[in-house]
Amino acid sequence: MALTIKLKVDGTDLTSKLGERSWDVSQVDGAAIDVMRFTIHDPDNSVTAVVRGKDVILEKSDSALVRYFGGVVFRVTIVPVGLGREINVVAQDWKVILDRSSFSARYTNDSDAEIIAAGFTAAGLTEFNTSTLVETIRSSVPAITFNGSSVRSMMDQLADMTVATWGVDPFKKVFYRKLSRTSSAVNISDNP
Repeated sequence: MALTIKLKVDGTDLTSKLGERSWDVSQVDGAAIDVMRFTIHDPDNSVTAVVRGKDVILEKSDSALVRYFGGVVFRVTIVPVGLGREINVVAQDWKVILDRSSFSARYTNDSDAEIIAAGFTAAGLTEFNTSTLVETIRSSVPAITFNGSSVRSMMDQLADMTVATWGVDPFKKVFYRKLSRTSSAVNISDNP
């Protein structure tokens, strides 16, 4: 069964210009940044949407409810081909935005889930959903201060303190849960 996909960059559907077998997604569980590489064939030099910092969405062609990747354009390399060009793109997932967004705040006797929600709001990242998949692991953090800290740094600090794992899915939903509740992507069995 072939995977049928739709590629959108900055809201523009570029699926018809996506090179066949020219794309791949490297996904890592947790806080590591996922990467997507792809090539756009632009024989008439008409593609203008592929610019650093623009949104990239890779989803199932017949259902926007299934996303394989969500992030931003990180690097664009243009290679002349005849009268047109090939646009080679590297995109990084939404977690890269957390590296670029910082805030300063002090929290006293708040839960880790409350700190996460407040930190995202203080950094102006209100498009990220911190209410659905963020669990309360520690109900009271005595005191924690962030001075010009990135949101990614906040998430790493809280995860280290509570032995948790965190990440952001392609729909900008932040997840934060106990490390012991994270299942492996591979099942091992001695059953032949």
